[in-house]
Amino acid sequence: MLTQIVIDLGIFLENHGAIAVPIFFVVIVTILLVLFVFPKTKHLGQNILLHIPGIGRLIKEVELTRFSYLFGILLSAGIPVIEALSSLESSTSIRRYKKFYTYLKEKIEEGQSLKKSFKGYSGIRKIIPAPLQQMVVTGEQSGSLSNVLIEISEMYEEKLEATTKNVSVLLEPILLVIVWLGVVGIALAVILPIYGLLSGVR
Repeated sequence: MLTQIVIDLGIFLENHGAIAVPIFFVVIVTILLVLFVFPKTKHLGQNILLHIPGIGRLIKEVELTRFSYLFGILLSAGIPVIEALSSLESSTSIRRYKKFYTYLKEKIEEGQSLKKSFKGYSGIRKIIPAPLQQMVVTGEQSGSLSNVLIEISEMYEEKLEATTKNVSVLLEPILLVIVWLGVVGIALAVILPIYGLLSGVR
C-alpha cells in the first residue's frame, strides 16, 4: 500500500503537478496569513503557538518580561497606573494579554486593587503564574510596586535566555525525526515490494 501511494503520487504530480504544486503553496500561504497576519483571525494562530510545548512557554516568558519591565519603568517614571496599562495594552500583539491589560485598566479605574483584579479574572494562572501574582500584590501593598516589577523583569530575562536555548535544542531532534520519517517511508516503499517478490519466488 505504501509503495502504491508513492507511485500514485508520482503519477499525479507528473500529470497535474504544474497546477497542483502552485495551488498547494497558495493554500499554505493563505493558511499562514489567516492564522498569523489577518487581525481578525490571527488570535487562532496565537492560540496554536501557545499550546505548543516550548514555543508557548517562550511566548509567555516574553510577555511576562515585557509586562514587568515596561510596567515597572513607567511607574518609576511617575506615569499613572491607567496610562501605564494603556501602554502595555498597545505594546503587545498577543490577544490573550491584550484582553487582560484592558480588564486590569477597567478594574483599576473602578478603584479595585491589583489583588482583587487578579482574583476576579478567569484563567489568570495561564497568563501570570501564582508566585508572580503574589510578588506583584506584595509590591502593591508595600508601596514598592515599580521596584518589584523591575526585579521580576530581570529574573524573567534570565529565564527567557535559558528557554531560548532549550527551544533551539528541542527543535533539532524534532527536525531530525521528521527527515528520518520521510527517508524511512521512501525506503520502505522501495524495499517492501522487493521483499514480497522474493518471498513469492521462494
